[in-house]
Amino acid sequence: MTTFGVDALPLLAHKIAPRQFDLSYRFSHISLRDQIVRAQMVVRTLQRAGLVGPDAPAGKEDFQLLICGAGVAGLAAAKEAHARGISFMLIEKSGQVPGGVLAKQAGRYVSTGMYEWPRPNHDQHDYPLCTPALVNEKLPAPTLSMGFSNPVLIEEFSSEVETFLKNELVDWKQNFVDMQSGVLPLKSSILALNTKLSESSKKLLSGMLNGKVSVHGVPLHDQDLPSVEFEPAVGPASASNFQFRYIIYAVGFAGESSEYAKGKEAPKPFRNVPFWAKDSIADKCLGFSPLVPRVGILGSGDGAMQDTLRCLVRPEIPHALAAWDRLMEAGTAAGCLLDSPHVKIAMARVAAADGYATGAAIWTHEMNVYEALDKAFMDIVADLMKAERAALLEGVKHLLRSDVTKVTLVNLSGYFTKAYALNRFMVLLLHALLKDPDSGHQGKLEILSGEVTDFLNITSDQRGGRVEIRTSSGIDTRDFDLVIIRGGLDSSNQPTQLTGLSGLDPGRAELGRIPPPIRPV
Repeated sequence: MTTFGVDALPLLAHKIAPRQFDLSYRFSHISLRDQIVRAQMVVRTLQRAGLVGPDAPAGKEDFQLLICGAGVAGLAAAKEAHARGISFMLIEKSGQVPGGVLAKQAGRYVSTGMYEWPRPNHDQHDYPLCTPALVNEKLPAPTLSMGFSNPVLIEEFSSEVETFLKNELVDWKQNFVDMQSGVLPLKSSILALNTKLSESSKKLLSGMLNGKVSVHGVPLHDQDLPSVEFEPAVGPASASNFQFRYIIYAVGFAGESSEYAKGKEAPKPFRNVPFWAKDSIADKCLGFSPLVPRVGILGSGDGAMQDTLRCLVRPEIPHALAAWDRLMEAGTAAGCLLDSPHVKIAMARVAAADGYATGAAIWTHEMNVYEALDKAFMDIVADLMKAERAALLEGVKHLLRSDVTKVTLVNLSGYFTKAYALNRFMVLLLHALLKDPDSGHQGKLEILSGEVTDFLNITSDQRGGRVEIRTSSGIDTRDFDLVIIRGGLDSSNQPTQLTGLSGLDPGRAELGRIPPPIRPV
């Protein structure tokens, strides 16, 4: 049955201990699409290696897989396992499925291809992304398939996932009920809600790494998994412990940091809305009406840039791709901007620069990769403005909202860190356009580089305040009606996956920086 060794890349990249895989920890590419692909690849690879499946050697376990977390990755793994006859138990600590970010109602748009921009497939939004065909003729039919014509809100995407898996979710939940009553044999497809690993089981599982420097030096079958206990107990008291062959952690990432500077949290009354939570940015005046607010955004990554665009661009233009498309509708002497040879050249240069930077980031932890990428993008923006200044200035007039006074984006080091090319380029392009004396919107977007040193006081509605920033020219104190903190992931508040519990980097983080394929192979 085994067709290749068990050291295949999908297993090596996700292995965090013997028989344990994590779909989240320390990965650079973390879109919903990537989570689906990673989950499917791990399950497929385990089966192709003859390690799980209806034809795999019989074992002593009650289930072949334990899948922790019923968000998009966990559901994709469960669906893949179900389609291949692999017994599993899927546990979700909440009572809601889909869980994780799919349970949110944030004003965030997702798409299969949107953030592939400026590559030609950026206007494809189906799951999975199936064109260009490439090797698709040899691939099995996708086990998770959803059709979208445009980017959609996370809530709509979640609803589509739930609809696609409707019958399976009903069966998996009923199987759990039947298992509890003793009607159903253990080896089946089970979904258990309001269930999580017990603390004692977490310690046993994380202990499998004790004394190990690198997970690559530990064979996949180095040890059998200990029996696992759940909280609350699954099934009758006499059957609260289960044995599994492999564990897939799909519990998401660490919590979001609300630090405005290293080791410094905003004062307690301040209300910072998390990235995946519902906010008021799409409301008139961001919810401050009739006040036209001043906005301060603290952060250097993709979240900060995304919120910069949301605060600047009209709500009826709901995401960065729609903003780019609207800008490209502006007229030139030869037609519209999208037909301009200068735009086509700029997009090719953006794709090349972003590809170089992504490749370089795999081989280094140094952040100057992104500093160079910013400079390359700014050079492209400058050349594009020289060639198409009049059309760009005309187009930007149709993008901007009038119910925000000013957006100040504060980054720490003078450059932005990891971000999608679309968000990075749009922020830098708008910044250049809005500095132009003929834009009519000078000062609407400010990019300020420096360290936020203090949060001095909070506004009465607890959404804004006075922020102290140390720049190259000295201390700058700013008053903002709305302050948004995008501090990245909170490494001090780890989620429940094994690597977070152990505190170890088990020697495979760099593999996680390799972009996954468009769909599993």
